Amino acid sequence: MQRYRINAFVIVCAAAGVLCGTAGASVLADSVNDSFAADNNNYWGANDVGWFYTPTSSYNLSGINTYFSIPNGTIIQNRTVTAVVYQGNTPANGGTLLGSFAFDSSLAEGHLGGGSFASPIALTGGQTYFVGFEDVGPLSPTPNVDDIGVNFTASNSATFLSNLFFDNSVSAGCTTAHSFQCNDPNHDILGQPILQFFEPSPVSGAPEPGSFELLGGALLVGFRLLRRPKQRV
Repeated sequence: MQRYRINAFVIVCAAAGVLCGTAGASVLADSVNDSFAADNNNYWGANDVGWFYTPTSSYNLSGINTYFSIPNGTIIQNRTVTAVVYQGNTPANGGTLLGSFAFDSSLAEGHLGGGSFASPIALTGGQTYFVGFEDVGPLSPTPNVDDIGVNFTASNSATFLSNLFFDNSVSAGCTTAHSFQCNDPNHDILGQPILQFFEPSPVSGAPEPGSFELLGGALLVGFRLLRRPKQRV
């Protein structure tokens, strides 16, 4: 004996020609050096790192990916990293925090990964923002132990985004946590971060004329099918 049941929800979606599913997916809006791998000859000694970023067009930022290397001869200890976005400048220089999210570093070690903001952040094309990552620094004072790889590339073909801004608990004048008060003035690999910026996936357009009538008819058919007695085979 086998029983068959027809799902009215599926019938309604198919008959009406509308998308029945969940929203919330994101699509790539912009990127910097995401075709390159991170430099596996280095690991972060700084506690917090970040760069200035100016989008060419406006969009709603929903999430960020980066790529941490797995350094040669280094013991990796995963940790919680916080991605932050400030408007105008670094927090040490009056920047305004627009949003942040935390993610486990393992999600971005050896490949692109990251997380999403609780709510999208509206970015304006041509305006300057500061994108930073907090708590990437070493957990142990012993070199090559409990470190996390860098999220920049050393490729000669990579794009220089901006000077690196950082905090370092062992450097004089750079010890204030999460302020990004120091910067490296060298135009080199430290300014070549690997970043992906995401925006919410577009929702489907408005229903075509007559689709509401079709939807109502499909609902009626679906409910009638559900009310029919189960067939025995």
